[in-house]
Amino acid sequence: MNLNQTPPNEKQDKSNPAGSPPSHLRRAIEIGGWTAAFAISYAQAALYTSNQNQYFLHGLARAGYGLLNEDWLAKTKDPTPLFSMLVYLTTQCIHWDGSFYLIYGLLMGVYLFSVLGIITEVLPTLKTSRLSRLLFYGLVILIHSAALRFVLLRGLGANWEYLLEGGVAGQRILGNVLQPSSFGVFLMLSIYLFLRYRPYWAVAMAVFASAFHPTYLLSAAFLTAAYMLVTYFECKRINKSLTIGLLALLLVTPVVAFVYVTFWGGDAAITAQARDIMANYRLPHHTWISQWFDASVIIQLFFVIAALVILRKSRLLWVLLLPFILMILLTSIQVVINNDNLALLFPWRFSVVLMPLSLCILVAWMIEKYAASNVLNHLFAKRFPVIVGLGMLTFTCVIAAGVVRFVYDVKATQTSPEWGMMAYVAEHKTSGQNYLIPLKQQDFRLAAGAPAFIDYKAIPYTDWEVLEWYSRVLKASRYYRTTSSSAACNLLDQFALHYKVTHVVLEADNIEPACLVGFKRYSDDHYRIYELPYKY
Repeated sequence: MNLNQTPPNEKQDKSNPAGSPPSHLRRAIEIGGWTAAFAISYAQAALYTSNQNQYFLHGLARAGYGLLNEDWLAKTKDPTPLFSMLVYLTTQCIHWDGSFYLIYGLLMGVYLFSVLGIITEVLPTLKTSRLSRLLFYGLVILIHSAALRFVLLRGLGANWEYLLEGGVAGQRILGNVLQPSSFGVFLMLSIYLFLRYRPYWAVAMAVFASAFHPTYLLSAAFLTAAYMLVTYFECKRINKSLTIGLLALLLVTPVVAFVYVTFWGGDAAITAQARDIMANYRLPHHTWISQWFDASVIIQLFFVIAALVILRKSRLLWVLLLPFILMILLTSIQVVINNDNLALLFPWRFSVVLMPLSLCILVAWMIEKYAASNVLNHLFAKRFPVIVGLGMLTFTCVIAAGVVRFVYDVKATQTSPEWGMMAYVAEHKTSGQNYLIPLKQQDFRLAAGAPAFIDYKAIPYTDWEVLEWYSRVLKASRYYRTTSSSAACNLLDQFALHYKVTHVVLEADNIEPACLVGFKRYSDDHYRIYELPYKY
């Protein structure tokens, strides 16, 4: 396949080399089955945890979940309004939290079949050989499984857990929870649509991903530039190439305008201070190259380069190579200038697409090589029962591991030390309450449905709100570090006066200030809750 080839004939494209095309029902069952297998084996975490404590907050608050509409963070500027709208509409229309698991499962299906579509466009053996396709599906599910991630985590460490399906800097499309970054699956779909000679739909899907998560804007720009370049090479017509770019510009303008007004349009000094806090205090694991560049990244780079070599005669080459070059160039510039603005654009974010796709290309290429030499057919003919048995056993174990992982995570959440304390708050919360909580209690808001003064995990993004978040974090940290009863009481007085804090949550090893004696409302082996005596 080369850049000068013409689009495939529609009639041939719809034909089935193995015989008559399958029915729509059969195809739907196949897609549903593989999607379910992929989603179950991948294993989601229990609602609500990790980044969901930030990205679900605005939508749930708007939907009237608990008393979250009284929370300070819920009143800040929403950085991902489309995702919040999805959370709001799902909560209002379906009234079942489990629907979020299903939504994420559907996104995983988009990811899986986009990857398969991309691979079959460049390595057609998977399209014509059912055996090769089944083997590819199985290996892709294994690569993305919770079971394999567990092995990598325990065997090599936390930085290696997502080696085979994540990008660099702790960023990835998929993960344990549904969040705005999960919509990066539409970047994969965008690439597939472009390979199917649907450049305008391809651009629309790339912009759609960035609309849900603006940090994909640079990745969408990389892909658009690649689409324009490949289209020009194929057609030798600059106007068609420019049309793709103009469409992308038209579609992305509202997203860019939102990002500029929300995150870039304030006072220059305040904005610079806020970005310094974000890049160097809150997000260094994403922004400091020195923190995330390690041996695992070198191995991932090897996978990418190997895949690009395999694609050297494919039109997919430049679709991936140009973004790869731009990503490396901007990352190198960041190494030299160490600029907070560039760091927060995450120029390496396209690795979340490049890395898993490259590994899948390598897997498919090896399958194609063996299929072309009839090794697979010969092997299956001689050892069919043994191979099928081992394959089914492995597949079953991978699926079961995903189920076990999910059940374990749910039970771990419900038996965590803070669960009893949060359950008490959920049952006894009333309007006007505001809880000072330990900074690590990231699950408090959504688990209890009650407002919290501040925590470290969930953050705003508008410049002055970042400064306010940072100020609150420092004040809360100062309180929980103090060992003086009088100093603690003075701080609590200020919290009540300036922030309307009504309750404080103390861990077992925190001191009990004298001013709180007699005001304890809850106690267990791990936590105590006090109602502040101050009334303002």
